[in-house]
Parts: sequence; C-alpha cells; structure tokens
Amino acid sequence: MINWADYPEIARMWSTRGARFACHHRLEKKNVWISYAISIGSAYVILITIIGMIDLHIYNVEQYKLLNALSVFISIVIICFSLIEGGRNFALRAIAMHSCAREISIVYHDAEVHIMAEGAGARVDIKEFSKEYDRIIDKYPYNHDRIDIDHFISENIDEFPKYKSQKSFIISHKIKYFFDVYGYFIIILLIVPAFMVLIGFL
Repeated sequence: MINWADYPEIARMWSTRGARFACHHRLEKKNVWISYAISIGSAYVILITIIGMIDLHIYNVEQYKLLNALSVFISIVIICFSLIEGGRNFALRAIAMHSCAREISIVYHDAEVHIMAEGAGARVDIKEFSKEYDRIIDKYPYNHDRIDIDHFISENIDEFPKYKSQKSFIISHKIKYFFDVYGYFIIILLIVPAFMVLIGFL
C-alpha cells in the first residue's frame, strides 16, 4: 500500500487540478449572472423611461426629475460595469482554467499509475512528473483564486482534517462563494426598486 503522504508533488497536482476545475465552474456561472445583472439593469432603465413617458400619477414633478436622474445614473453604472467586468475576461479565464485542469489531470493520473506500478522505486522518477506539471502551470497566464481552493477543500472536506472540524470555515466559504457569483445580480435586482420606492416617499 502506497502512502500518498510520501508524494507531496502528487498531492499538489491533485489540489491544483481540483481548484482549477472549481475556478472554471465559478467563472462560468459568474459570467452568466453578470450578463443577467447587466440585462436587468438595462430593463430597469427602459422601465423608468416608460414610467416617465406615461403619467401614471405615481410620482409628482420633482420625483419624476429624480427618477430621470436615477435612469441616467443606472445607465452610466451599466456602461462602466460592462467595461470593467468585460475586461476581466471571465469566459476566457474559465476556458483556460478548464484546459489547464485537464492537462494536469493527465499528468496526475500518469504519475498515479506509475507510482502504483513501481511502488517506492517511483520516487526516483517523480521529478519528471513535477517538471511536466510546472510546465503546464507556466503555460497559462491565469491563476485560480483563494476562493477556488476553499471551494475544492469544502467539496472534499473528508480529505482535509484540519478544516473538517471548522464548521465556520464551510459556512463562511458558502457565503463568500454565493456573493462572489450572484452578488452583482442581487445588488442590481434590489437596489433600483429600493431607490424607486425611496423617491416615492420624498
């Protein structure tokens, strides 16, 4: 029976591969929900414009002025938000993370098979797999984030005794992950109606 603790290089491949697959899934979801956030923000602008064109007797003259100002503000925010988030290339980074994880998987499985076949003698050749792993890592300009490592740990908590006993770790990670992926959408979804209601009370 091989003691995998004797091969930290393989453990590093396993965790990096898992973190990069997690990063791929997170960025894909984040890219989709950012698109939803931009769409709903644009829909709010159209809605506010329609309310301004059709006098529904909801707001007075001063309130309609504030509503128009809100519409302009949302439009500027959407433009800036689109440029900033578009420049972060979530879709491209997600593809890169997935490709990197798949390449690491090949090296990881090859090393695993080699160690199982050769036993303790494989220690002599393990550096070749580490070199191939390093070559793959250097090939990609992007890296995963700490949140991706934490997500991988939370998904494989039984393999990490240090974190298994920390319930606060799993809870805090789930909260951070939720807001990282869905935060922009929730903010835009709620803040515009909140301002519209607030204007109605002014």
